[in-house]
Amino acid sequence: MMSNLPIEQILQDLGKGRPLTGVQCQQLIDHHLQQQQNGKATLDSLHERETVQRSVERQANFFLNHYPSFAAFCHDRLGLYQQIADHLWNFWLPLAQRLKEQRDHHQCPWIQGIVGLQGTGKTTLTQILTWILHKWEYRCLCLSLDDLYLPYSDRLRLQQAHPFLIWRGPPGTHDVGLGGAILTELRAQTKQTGIWVPRFDKSRHEGAGDRAAPEWIRYPVDIVLFEGWFVGMVPLVTEQTHPSSLTASPLAEYCNQQLHHYVPLWKHLDNLLILYLPESYFSKVWRKEAEQKLNAQTRSAMAEAEVDRFVDYFWDALPPALFLDHLAEVEYPTQVIELRPDRSPPMFPGFP
Repeated sequence: MMSNLPIEQILQDLGKGRPLTGVQCQQLIDHHLQQQQNGKATLDSLHERETVQRSVERQANFFLNHYPSFAAFCHDRLGLYQQIADHLWNFWLPLAQRLKEQRDHHQCPWIQGIVGLQGTGKTTLTQILTWILHKWEYRCLCLSLDDLYLPYSDRLRLQQAHPFLIWRGPPGTHDVGLGGAILTELRAQTKQTGIWVPRFDKSRHEGAGDRAAPEWIRYPVDIVLFEGWFVGMVPLVTEQTHPSSLTASPLAEYCNQQLHHYVPLWKHLDNLLILYLPESYFSKVWRKEAEQKLNAQTRSAMAEAEVDRFVDYFWDALPPALFLDHLAEVEYPTQVIELRPDRSPPMFPGFP
């Protein structure tokens, strides 16, 4: 992405605590304007340049003050080693800044939805955004759709009634009412000191998972990051797809009907970030990498063949080509980020 400009070296210098020179600052500004305008000048170029300059200076200041500890966090906690400076500059920092501005503008907790196929890095993204926003003294709460799973015993009974529910995850396996109550309370924050938030342990029951002890979260909470593989997805009607696309699969037909129960939960979202992957195959590759990291942490993890069956099961439940494509029709604002095969995003569309 930056091979034609010395941007990578500039970011490396910033990460080592070397302030921008005037020439380097102008190079970064030119780089961003070129990305935004495809090299074409506009009548508002002076004003736009001033806006980009403020963003460049703000991000450079973050690098100078926090990059070494941020890189250590990525290495030690997330297992990330490549293109950290590039991603921080072009994607994570601009996205965090946008969330900060949205929270400030609304003067109330901002509830940000994040959706993407398995392995696209939803959980990693929420942890990174939380780290960055904490440095700006904003408190984030990461809530996963997984945290709303029904208890293991309830899911076993559900499976007995619907044998095609061979694994956790599809619509119908969550406590939607609990999720709505949590987001309602987080929006209002009427309780005196905080809220108990459910958590889920994927390693229990030989990988089937079960509820863990809830976590006590103290108020105030400024931003809620609510992520999951079908967060925001809405049920389809027959006219939106081929007549046999859903009815040919009992699982897909069931899940499509169950999505009606989730629509009230999605109404709590202020915005939905869609991590879009043009080539779905890489979802399996990345999920296998995640399982390898899990295994390295001495926790139970799936073998490669199990990952293939696991991801295929989700694609059967809610075919991505049908349900992801219809996210543009939801009522709340959406932002699409198209990921590359190397998992890197393009420059965040919201910059600056």
